[in-house]
Amino acid sequence: MKNARIPLIIAGLLGASLLYAARDYLSLILILGIKVLIYIAPIVIIIGIVIFAKRRLDAASQQKRGVLRQQPPARYARQPATPLRPRLQSAFRRNHTADLDRALATLPAWPISQQLQTTTHGLLALNQSIYRAQAEGVPVSMIQRYLSNTQQASERIWDLASKLEALGQQPVTYELIAPRLQEEEAHLAQLQHSAQAAQDGIALLIVSGMQSGAFQQSDEDLSALTAAVKRLISPIYSVDDALSVKH
Repeated sequence: MKNARIPLIIAGLLGASLLYAARDYLSLILILGIKVLIYIAPIVIIIGIVIFAKRRLDAASQQKRGVLRQQPPARYARQPATPLRPRLQSAFRRNHTADLDRALATLPAWPISQQLQTTTHGLLALNQSIYRAQAEGVPVSMIQRYLSNTQQASERIWDLASKLEALGQQPVTYELIAPRLQEEEAHLAQLQHSAQAAQDGIALLIVSGMQSGAFQQSDEDLSALTAAVKRLISPIYSVDDALSVKH
């Protein structure tokens, strides 16, 4: 056992001797290590903070993109890709009230906008009655007169709606253009009343079997509708007019 310990003791003594002899070098290495750590540590910390912040920003950006992808298309309902006029024309041609209302919902919240929507519904109902009357054998000449009136009236309403939309996007107040719009609103109300009377006349024609008295009443209703359409065809305030008055 004593012989086995001798090499270990010798090795320990040699190691201690070497460490003692190299104490100056070890001290120098330790000092250099501390200095390097002092200079490098702040850089490492800064780099770590930058990497951490970048990862947080990337994670937030990915989360935001995920939320945007989940948003329903209705977010963009007030910015239709198709201009207002073609949307109104298409909905009217297809007798689709819901599409008409969605298109008209983009108009400014002015009294005339509500009247325009109500008048459009009246024209749509009249148009449907005209085609039912045609199927019931009402003369083609009278059907054509009805259709001509509804076509002219609807086109004028689409013009009016487009200009209202344009005015709503300009820096003008409703009070500035209210007198002119109120005049147009009154014309729309007259057209709505005439369209309802014409629709009643068509119903009378169908029920009476096209008797002469019913034809006379329908002719008077058509004349009133034509007059209402002509009043609506008067020029409306343009965007340039509104802006020139403002300045």
